[in-house]
Amino acid sequence: GCGDEGGNRWGVALVKNVLGAIDLFMVEYAAATVLFEESLTQWQEIKVTNLESVEPHVLLGITTVHQEHYDRAAALLLNSLTMFSPAQDKSLVALTLAALSVIAVTQKQLARGARLLGAAEAIVTSMNVLEAMDNVRRTEYEFLVAKTYSHLDKVATVTALTEGRTMTIEQAIAFALEQSNGK
Repeated sequence: GCGDEGGNRWGVALVKNVLGAIDLFMVEYAAATVLFEESLTQWQEIKVTNLESVEPHVLLGITTVHQEHYDRAAALLLNSLTMFSPAQDKSLVALTLAALSVIAVTQKQLARGARLLGAAEAIVTSMNVLEAMDNVRRTEYEFLVAKTYSHLDKVATVTALTEGRTMTIEQAIAFALEQSNGK
């Protein structure tokens, strides 16, 4: 019946997301993109917005950061911040903020990137999030942090990093969303 069909689509969406994550981890960005997009399509067809449906937005956003498609990545990542409560999955919030920090610094918005990175680091360190991340999320988080730092002048951005580290999760999300609207 209808319940079975929805359940099958739900399962297909989850499996495509997991396979996409494996491809992301294996640096197969084109294949990961296809699987994440298919997962998102499945979630949209069954009209479910839950934590499982948010993850492909974040991971597809990170995949598009790797591919240097920054406008699309920003849209996916910012959209994901509006889709769920930060209490649901702090590692997804940290990943999203770290990915947005990469986008900001590549667009020469160094202070913004440093604040976003500081906020991501605060979430990770204050809540032992890194230890709870699976290998894909941990690897991607470490990549995003290193990529952001590679663009920052450490002395000039200490203040912005500190400002980011003092933000609550809710403040960091609000900062990410308000700054994107003001571009």
